[in-house]
Amino acid sequence: MDLYRSWMEVYEDSIGKFLRIPFIGPTRVSMEKLALSVDAAIKMYGSSLDFYMTMQKPWMDSMEELSRRAAEMLQGEINIETYRKFFDLVIRICEERFTELFRSPGFAYTLAMMLDSSLELRRRLDDLIEDQLKHSPVVTRREIDEVYRELYFLKKRVREQEALLKELTEKIEHVSE
Repeated sequence: MDLYRSWMEVYEDSIGKFLRIPFIGPTRVSMEKLALSVDAAIKMYGSSLDFYMTMQKPWMDSMEELSRRAAEMLQGEINIETYRKFFDLVIRICEERFTELFRSPGFAYTLAMMLDSSLELRRRLDDLIEDQLKHSPVVTRREIDEVYRELYFLKKRVREQEALLKELTEKIEHVSE
């Protein structure tokens, strides 16, 4: 958490100021979307660093304890049973450290920050790409979604019309009998 906070303080005092400058001109909207995407990328990178540092600590603690205990364990005769005990020790120590980490509220917060910032970056990049594609002859996701939505409603309407036609045909046949 401290790494992320430090990262964000440095960011806000440097690049962050430039990304918040208002844009003007014909490319204003595109530049704002680009700035928001860069902002989201920097926040995601910072939260990822914090997450990976959080994940590294139990691993380093496990390796330190393992190196101390392995020295004691490997002083005697080394055979297949010694290796089995060593691997069991590795699993037990790592399992204890990571279980302790996963149950901590700090881990849940760090994981949530990383996931939130990753989703925000994805949303910003999708919006930026959508904006860039609207100036090209490439069909965008929004346009495809509109076509699918319209197709859905047209199919629904055709089904309703077919049902009505069937009902009217049955009535006509019933009357003509």
